[in-house]
Amino acid sequence: MEHVAAIGFSMGGYAGLRLARALNLKSLLAVSPQFSISEEHVPFDPRFKKWATEFDPDLGALPSRSYPVRGLILVDPFNRADLLNARMIQDAFPTMKIVRLCFTGHPATKAIRQTGGYGRLQKMLLRQRLSPERMVHVHRAARLKSHHYWARLAAAAAKTGRPELENHALKRLGELNENLVL
Repeated sequence: MEHVAAIGFSMGGYAGLRLARALNLKSLLAVSPQFSISEEHVPFDPRFKKWATEFDPDLGALPSRSYPVRGLILVDPFNRADLLNARMIQDAFPTMKIVRLCFTGHPATKAIRQTGGYGRLQKMLLRQRLSPERMVHVHRAARLKSHHYWARLAAAAAKTGRPELENHALKRLGELNENLVL
């Protein structure tokens, strides 16, 4: 039998979960996925409110525990709405595991994409080698060279009153900027 795999970003992650049975999906890499756009289901997430007026929460609900798609939910734990969506998805799909990739924003692969590591994610998925540990390793390697990561870390450190960490992040960001080829 063919191994069907997919990557879905935000609402694409929702679509992968919603259509998993119809697609015979075995593996899913869901990047900052939505659980729903219905205010009834996700009152904490106003991002899709203007599109949700015609959305039927019952018809659009994810099929709870009905299909054992396996995979990972990548999320920035500092993005509250994304983390809450991820937890709801994991409750409905226990075979999906949450992987926290700090200071990545939405979607949670910005640092990986920015440093050219997106192909590694695709290969891991296609070779059925997805694991939280491997994903964290890819993120750690990417964040060393990611402007996005260091800028978000510096902003978070400033916001939480951690000047040493903020200065370290700003220094690293400056070093990366110096190495930019114009």
